Amino acid sequence: MSFYDGTTMKTQGAYKYNAFKILNTDPYYLTGSESTADKRTRLSENVDNLILSLSNQLSQRQVHCLEEMGSMFSSSAKFSTSELMGIHEFRFEGAGCYRSGIDDDGRNTSRVSRVSIDFRNLNGEHNDGQPSDFNDGYGLYGAMAVVVRKAEIVAIFFRASTLPDEMDKDATLAEGIYSFKVGTHPISGGYKALNLYKLNNFSSSGRNLPAVIDNMNDDGIISGVNSHMGHNTERGSEGCPTITKANDDYDDYIALFNSAETGKFVLERKCNLPNV
Repeated sequence: MSFYDGTTMKTQGAYKYNAFKILNTDPYYLTGSESTADKRTRLSENVDNLILSLSNQLSQRQVHCLEEMGSMFSSSAKFSTSELMGIHEFRFEGAGCYRSGIDDDGRNTSRVSRVSIDFRNLNGEHNDGQPSDFNDGYGLYGAMAVVVRKAEIVAIFFRASTLPDEMDKDATLAEGIYSFKVGTHPISGGYKALNLYKLNNFSSSGRNLPAVIDNMNDDGIISGVNSHMGHNTERGSEGCPTITKANDDYDDYIALFNSAETGKFVLERKCNLPNV
């Protein structure tokens, strides 16, 4: 299957695909000279082309999330024209890989409730003595992370998470649009990670973000949130979004971001989609 990039035809082989990650090895970026309308049209086309080229690998839930991402970029209220030239991440809980992550037809699946995001029920028994399953995202990584630069989708990671390990105890980041700056985890020095802030507020107070605890909206605050590396037998999270280190997923993910650059981090928990 092929798709059109605006100049030449490319094949699906332009994407490196496995059960949990897609990397575009030949991205078509905006140059900055396009009109505002052309910029928004370009991203919409890139989303449609990606869905078309990977229709046999993406679940209905994942397609819906990508379509919603494209519609957000088409709105000037969500992304300004100048922001279209930057780098951004969308993190969709419920569109990644719970359990084995692959159905009988070879598609990525999201075996989560279509009624609500019940953190504890979705978590599964992730300390059940079956570590081999963790490498398939068993009970740990149920989010899909999509990285977009200059209107091109450059990567999708299916073994991501927005949840803490102890979901009946620890707070986790509420849905919303945040800013990030590429720094380290922990922020005082460590390995490369995304430091999350309130939207357009890179002051120290901007690190205090709205929290959700145990599936209930909470007036509390979660501080020091980073998008960082997760582990095989646990997420290694007290409320931060994570991506597994297995199969070099995290290394591939964080390499997409340049040190100190900034962008938007959009978090959604897709609880109202059909169960697929």
